[in-house]
Amino acid sequence: MLLVETLLPVTSFAAQIQRSGAVLVSANHYPNVGLALWQFEANKAQLAALRAALASAPGLSIVASSTRAAEPAYHAYATTLWNLDTIDQTTDALNGIYDPGAGYTGAGVHAYIVDTGINPDHPDVAGRVHLDWTAYGTQLADDNGHGSNVAGIVGGTTYGVAKLVTLHSLKALGADGSGTLGDLAAALAYLLAHLQLPAVINLSLTYANYDPVIDALLTSLIIARAVITAASGNIAANACATYPCVTAGVLCVGATTIVDQRAFFSNYGSCVDIWAPGVDIVSMGATGASTTTMSGTSQAAPHVAGVAALYLTANPTAAAPTVARAVVNRATPNRLDAASLGAGSPNDFLYAVWSTVPTAAAFAATLAGVGTTGAGGGTSSGGSSSVGATTTTATTTTAATTSTTTGRTTGPAAAVGTTTSGAAPVAGAARRPGGARWALAAGTAWLAGALCGLV
Repeated sequence: MLLVETLLPVTSFAAQIQRSGAVLVSANHYPNVGLALWQFEANKAQLAALRAALASAPGLSIVASSTRAAEPAYHAYATTLWNLDTIDQTTDALNGIYDPGAGYTGAGVHAYIVDTGINPDHPDVAGRVHLDWTAYGTQLADDNGHGSNVAGIVGGTTYGVAKLVTLHSLKALGADGSGTLGDLAAALAYLLAHLQLPAVINLSLTYANYDPVIDALLTSLIIARAVITAASGNIAANACATYPCVTAGVLCVGATTIVDQRAFFSNYGSCVDIWAPGVDIVSMGATGASTTTMSGTSQAAPHVAGVAALYLTANPTAAAPTVARAVVNRATPNRLDAASLGAGSPNDFLYAVWSTVPTAAAFAATLAGVGTTGAGGGTSSGGSSSVGATTTTATTTTAATTSTTTGRTTGPAAAVGTTTSGAAPVAGAARRPGGARWALAAGTAWLAGALCGLV
């Protein structure tokens, strides 16, 4: 909270506020005495940065500030949502509370949702949604429901993990839940040119074959400090045959149930980095204040994106592999039913509480000498996709069937286009979070006709 002497509106200082990462909650001006009282959602570091930025601003002087008031007044949220209730605990015993720790809200973090769009009118995200890009003419908002459900999990005030993130929509998938790899590549290229930091990117989609152009774009985004989460896939198969999950540095997420077992549809194996809730997940709908209940690894991945955003609240300059390693290291080990996980899978369940956590510098120090196994154990590898020429969706309406409980809906068959070329993904440590492979993939590809789809 800042008490300032100024006759100028708060909008005159928007650039300084934005750079600090602080989120303006209210602004009250008292022109008769030349004072203004501004309240922010910010941690102490963000408020200090804001004070420093405003110190030399013309037409303003800081009269007083309160660092204590800068911390969120309430960080323990009552909830009936099992998925939020369970990720702040180390067992599956629910207590009706979601508490990621004081100050961990995602404020100042940009969450990019590459999906079917986002409903910007939902009260859960009101004022925090930017419809940045679309592959579908003037259709920017969600016309499917999947993207809104995913966005709500990342950052809804009711349904979300990181309740104050700024959400950005890149609509690369259409009303039927599928899209071309060319559109996905175009969305990622746009992101690379317009990325705002700190940032997380969620990809709740899969495609069948390795593509060097998309791999290069993802790698470039990771180098640019974007943390990327991806769904492991919904065909109960080895995730090492699922793209973009196997791209080096991407956090690959499997789905679990309320009783701490692998969801029957979830992909598994050594290429899964972490597990998160993915069955019967309630979140935003595509219109108005509607809600949807969906199941899939599409719903698991945004939980991890949200936890990464919480970490970035306090560590806004951390490198992407540092954040990925922090999220995996913070997971609860051996919580899940090991017999249900599938061969080679790690037993690491997402943990959202960051109130007592080492600094980013401490995590960065662990990146040197990464071995051939990830935090959950097991060697990961790339390879040919077992998905074939189909796309899969979780709980969305497609040209095939609709389901809100099974977690698997087979979409329309892909129209196979010109095949891509380039080097295969690197196996082992290079694929794990914080791995060593940062050289851009070689080769080019023609992408017309190849499809990707929701999971």
